[in-house]
Amino acid sequence: MSPLDKLRRSFQKQKNLRQSRSALHLTPHPVSYYANLLSANAPFSFARYGDGEWSAIFGRSGANCDGHPYTSELGKRLASALKDHYPYFYALQYYGLKMDGPHIVSFCKQHSISLPFHNADVFAFANVLGGLYPFIRELREKQVVVIGPGYMRGIDSVFPVSHFFEVPETNCFSAADEISGQILSWGKNKTGIVYSFSASMAANVMIHDLFKDLGKANWLLDLGSLWDLYVGKKSRGWFQTLDLVPAIARNTGTFAESHTWKSFRDSITLLFNRFHVKT
Repeated sequence: MSPLDKLRRSFQKQKNLRQSRSALHLTPHPVSYYANLLSANAPFSFARYGDGEWSAIFGRSGANCDGHPYTSELGKRLASALKDHYPYFYALQYYGLKMDGPHIVSFCKQHSISLPFHNADVFAFANVLGGLYPFIRELREKQVVVIGPGYMRGIDSVFPVSHFFEVPETNCFSAADEISGQILSWGKNKTGIVYSFSASMAANVMIHDLFKDLGKANWLLDLGSLWDLYVGKKSRGWFQTLDLVPAIARNTGTFAESHTWKSFRDSITLLFNRFHVKT
């Protein structure tokens, strides 16, 4: 691809993001918004729709960045969760809007989907900017159940984990119904539980299936790869290229403010400004 073509493609992506954000009424909230809801014991659920989820919905072949395959059944159930939506927070990823914004807008119009979409990247961006502590602080005051791959068991060093449901490291969707059944069996008579899902695209399927039984008195949160850094898993490109040790320390409440931190935050803020992201 020529430099000119790359420039044109970059402009088109930014145009997709700008126009789709407006058309879909995407309203970003800071991490403090969700931390305050936790603090107030106000249950909410949060489902993230990124480029992988939309690729599955649009019937594409292949797999997402973590190797979880797109299947027709996965696409149908993700689409159904949007078309037959429940009163929880549906969130859109900025990268997905850059890549597929016009198609997403058309899909929502075709199926009369008009939701107050949230920003799916809010927790991820706060994580690398060192702004996640208010959220983690609230998790430490709750009973937290983690639904994720086996390597995530070490997250109990960040906040207490009441129970752990293990999902396959690839193709989580193949076990989605079985795991949903296990979660429902364990949690059907419990309230005030934070269910932290790190189950790729299957997380949205499970959250939608469980919401009617568990969503009114608990929190069902699709947090994706948020906790990978804390268990030594550098699953994202920026995890590998940026020094995120200061951010992790700040997120866990162990970092003293210093010039080093200020320089780190300034550099990352500049990076996100390139994506026109409100952090």
